[in-house]
Amino acid sequence: MTPDNASILSQLKSLEAQIGAIKARLLKSAAREHAPHSFADLYGRLAGKADSSEEDIDATLYRLLPDLEELG
Repeated sequence: MTPDNASILSQLKSLEAQIGAIKARLLKSAAREHAPHSFADLYGRLAGKADSSEEDIDATLYRLLPDLEELG
């Protein structure tokens, strides 16, 4: 192997390492942008948006359940 070939191979390996680092950085930033949100992230965002109490919600839940007489 001539000195010129060794230099070119060295540069090629360096460029491949740089490309790998750039790909990893891009994938990491893309994953961060599309990360799912948890319910803890949403805590408080709906405060004051609706005038529903726990009793209202429970009443709706019970209305949606079928009556036992209807089942048979």
